[in-house]
Amino acid sequence: MNEILKCIGCGAPLQSENKDAPGYVPEHNMFREDVICRRCFRLKNYNEVQDVGMESEDFLNLLTGLSEKKGIIVNVVDVFDFEGSFINAIQRIVGNKKIILVANKIDLLPKQINHRRVKEWLRKSARKYGLEAEDVVLISANKGWGIDELLQSINHVRNKDDVYIVGTTNVGKSTLINKLAKKNIAQTGNKPGVTKQQQWIKVGKALQLLDTPGILWPKFEDETVGKKLSLTGAIKDSIVHLDEVAIYGLHFLIKHDIEGLKNHYNIDVETDAEILEWFDAIGRRRGLLQKGNEVDYEAVIELIINDVRNAKIGTYCFDIYSEMKGDLDYASNN
Repeated sequence: MNEILKCIGCGAPLQSENKDAPGYVPEHNMFREDVICRRCFRLKNYNEVQDVGMESEDFLNLLTGLSEKKGIIVNVVDVFDFEGSFINAIQRIVGNKKIILVANKIDLLPKQINHRRVKEWLRKSARKYGLEAEDVVLISANKGWGIDELLQSINHVRNKDDVYIVGTTNVGKSTLINKLAKKNIAQTGNKPGVTKQQQWIKVGKALQLLDTPGILWPKFEDETVGKKLSLTGAIKDSIVHLDEVAIYGLHFLIKHDIEGLKNHYNIDVETDAEILEWFDAIGRRRGLLQKGNEVDYEAVIELIINDVRNAKIGTYCFDIYSEMKGDLDYASNN
């Protein structure tokens, strides 16, 4: 009997036929040790959630499993299709859990609509199906409207418990989770179901590698050295976190050649803006977008690294003399 291979992140059976189904992994990675599916990979490395399809029976089984876990439920519905997007008997299915009802896509409502009345209608409609919601929040995941209000509601209700975001297809769960991730609360998905002993492997005198189920940086005495070497292409991309390399490169350019950076990508971003704003500006200017008009951060990361390596932005030495002078003086005196 063949053993079913499962993702160590989410537990989904691994498959390489359908990119939109749970457990997808490229065929050449299928039989590696400690494999995670594409969805878990993007969540782990880019804090980004991708939507996947699921059969109704599997979805209900998943919800039923939540009844045994401690936490609260955030139930996302489509404000334009409440009847079609609401999960019937959700209160009974997930057990005695507090549920926040979130209505998405309010940016599509006419401006004159009274939001208080919409909330009252949603609460009354949910009650008809047996759900007494702890709170009702109106949001636009696409526009980012109502996200702060939702965060406040979650923090008020959760009491440090886990938060489970559920909803039917196309209600905007993934977009919502990605927006929440940018608010630094979506720190889930980095808890693989298998824990193995870590082991340091010494490679020469100056380099050690940590062998773990995850991908970690080579251990340099100064981690910045590793980032500089990777940014120039001196280290294989397969053994480093490319997002950290790109972030280091952006910080370097912002500090030492911000005008060259802005001119190359034809963007206008404040110098003290968060790094994610730079990623968003570059991605949108270059048209690096995914379904739902969301920026493809993986593509932006590759673009920045390739542009630096190929001197498309400018020619740079990452060892700045003024920053090295202290080390040079110390070395000459010892």
